[in-house]
Amino acid sequence: MIKIVSLSFVILMLQIIFPPGTLFASGITFLTHSIEERKFIDENGELRGKKHAGKRSFNIELIREMMIIMNHPLKFKVVPFMRAEKLIVANKKPYGLFNIGRRPYREDKMKWVGPLQQDKIYFYENKKRPTGIKTLEDAKKVKQICLIMGSFHYKLLAKKGFTNLHLNTNYKNCFQMLAKGRVALTAISQHSVKGVLKGAGLPLDSVRNTSVLLDETKGYLVFSNMVSDSLVERWQMALDQLKESGRYDELVEEYLY
Repeated sequence: MIKIVSLSFVILMLQIIFPPGTLFASGITFLTHSIEERKFIDENGELRGKKHAGKRSFNIELIREMMIIMNHPLKFKVVPFMRAEKLIVANKKPYGLFNIGRRPYREDKMKWVGPLQQDKIYFYENKKRPTGIKTLEDAKKVKQICLIMGSFHYKLLAKKGFTNLHLNTNYKNCFQMLAKGRVALTAISQHSVKGVLKGAGLPLDSVRNTSVLLDETKGYLVFSNMVSDSLVERWQMALDQLKESGRYDELVEEYLY
């Protein structure tokens, strides 16, 4: 005799067996951006962060550790930042994205986990071509400032009336342009400059921090709004667990600095 099991009964049993939000957790595609030479592919074919290469490599390893706790596949897709943000906001598929700053205009367009780390963004100049800037207003007078296309810092300076902004797709190109004298300044996190210079093949002492602070922000992991609140909460718990256990501090020492 064949018994017909109702769909509602099957769903109920799955909800009992699997905690809320975990059944399709592996369906989330994780996006990252602007990692350039801060990463490598290991013997298992997995994306890894290079040691002592700054914020981007640190974030890769931090999210990997969170994935392990969540039993999520250790896979990332590297895309330009503007495309990644558009995919998150479109909310057509379940995406995760790191690292991104928490801004009022983004708040309701995605779901937040973090902070992953805290950043101070400074203007950097070619050591051989000092600009002499002392304030943000001084930066308006230089030839050109290289910034990442679609970034908050571009929007911030444009809103403040800056007309000398040159947009690029990555920080490596900005620093190479700085080295060649094609731009006068670029802006980047204090945690990222060392890794970017190394990736660009430039000496660490070829640039100088102007001490002009552009922004102070915290970096986050975000999810498409279609991802359940309960699942997002579990990703936050995974991050909190790493911080409470001391593993977060170990990753900071090993990758961030």
